[in-house]
Amino acid sequence: MAKGIWCVGEIRNGKLTPALSELITAGKKLAAARGESVTAVVVGAPGAGELAKAAGAEKVIALEHASFAHFIDEAHARALVEQAKKDAPAIVLLPGSVWGRSVAPRLAVGMSGAAVSDALDIAADGGNLTVTRSSYAGGAIATVSVKALPVVITVRPMAFGRAAAASAAVSVVAVDPSSWGLKTEFVSFAPEQSSEIDLSTAEKIVSGGRGLGDAKGFELVRSLAQSLGAAVGASRAVVDAGWIAYKHQV
Repeated sequence: MAKGIWCVGEIRNGKLTPALSELITAGKKLAAARGESVTAVVVGAPGAGELAKAAGAEKVIALEHASFAHFIDEAHARALVEQAKKDAPAIVLLPGSVWGRSVAPRLAVGMSGAAVSDALDIAADGGNLTVTRSSYAGGAIATVSVKALPVVITVRPMAFGRAAAASAAVSVVAVDPSSWGLKTEFVSFAPEQSSEIDLSTAEKIVSGGRGLGDAKGFELVRSLAQSLGAAVGASRAVVDAGWIAYKHQV
């Protein structure tokens, strides 16, 4: 029987993103309602478990292998599926990032479970689970009732506050992907050269829209964001118009 809550953290360029502590906040809310425990799970190179040790979960499972240092969708998902078959979590939470949105459906299929994306809130009442999510590019709010478990849910960045740091015991699982017959191979990684704060992890955002008049208007937005230590955001209309890159859409 599926039981327990997984909060799956993302390790990006060797660093754990703050999204894990947000997921743990959501996980603890569900755990209190369901009488279950919260486990942080990370996939990464050796040492990944130590990165998640203080994220606030009750325990940490680290799926480690040197090849996991680089993001290969099928490899990360396969590692999670294999562990999920052993632990049988009822609810799995992942960040609503590029990484999370790619891994989540693969994990849901591997677990023969349901999938819900872009959660803004999650509530549990006994055996009932309700997910509030945005739809139509934020134009509507939908309420999804999950009828059967397990379920894999991606959570929108900053939808929940960050859990207080607390040390947890780390269980390291050595994984050998050589027998999986993966069809994807890591070739290289070219990081984007930018001094701007990542929108997905920012606590402050300065955002602009059509009122700026044209692309040059974002020079003012960038200047203010830099002075405030904030990320640069933009409306969908202006990114569609090509005034600024899509990564800035809020």
